[in-house]
Amino acid sequence: MIQSITLDQLRSQLPQAFATAPASRVSARYSFIPTSQILTDLDTLGWKVRSITNPRYKSSNKQLHGKHLVRLYNPNINISSGTDVNHVEIALYNSSDGSSRFRMEVGIFRMVCSNGLVIKSHDFGGINMRHSGYSFENLKKSIEEMVAGLPNVVNKINTFTARQLTENEMQELAQRAYGVRNSGRQATAEEVASILKPRRDADKPNNLWCVFNRLQEAIVTGGSMLVDRRGRVRSAKPINNIDKGLKLNQELWELAESFKMPA
Repeated sequence: MIQSITLDQLRSQLPQAFATAPASRVSARYSFIPTSQILTDLDTLGWKVRSITNPRYKSSNKQLHGKHLVRLYNPNINISSGTDVNHVEIALYNSSDGSSRFRMEVGIFRMVCSNGLVIKSHDFGGINMRHSGYSFENLKKSIEEMVAGLPNVVNKINTFTARQLTENEMQELAQRAYGVRNSGRQATAEEVASILKPRRDADKPNNLWCVFNRLQEAIVTGGSMLVDRRGRVRSAKPINNIDKGLKLNQELWELAESFKMPA
């Protein structure tokens, strides 16, 4: 069972979400939508807060208005395959100082590893919402359109699961995934082996879905072996930067999609 965070609990954990006015430095034309309003509306539609990313800023003003990330799930919407239970997730990004526009991306939360993915595809991914003209009805319509498109996600996961990778393909996929995080740098054989190593029995199969999840977890959450530019061996750190985490997730999804068909 996923432990959700109530809106009352969120007040102390994510003060940015409860800013009642934008930062003073933004222009008068800036369209401000309080995160708390969006979360309240999403809660009405059945979406509960699962986790938050609350960066620590040096400036108190930045801390109050800076960009933040809230991940939400709906207990009644999931995509399951055997024992692998995947909840559909909304990744909500916002700020009140103009540093990040309000946006919502569709993701997947895997119960087996408590890890969140963010989908990036030409036909599915973001939830289309405008900053101006925000309303509960527009939000509801956008969420309904997203839910209606979920069969596309199911089909993609099924395609990934059915696609068995050869050893060479796994090596290539891992090398390219490593390059996504490390600015195209070539991984050593030891680093490739480390990010390909399953962290649980559920991810041992060598189909594209399991291998992709192994790589995504190792690259985004860290813990794999990393050889730095000086040749020192250390453990890769997790990606905590909101923008970099989103970009990495989406690029890894697109990379996996490029492996759907045999070469």
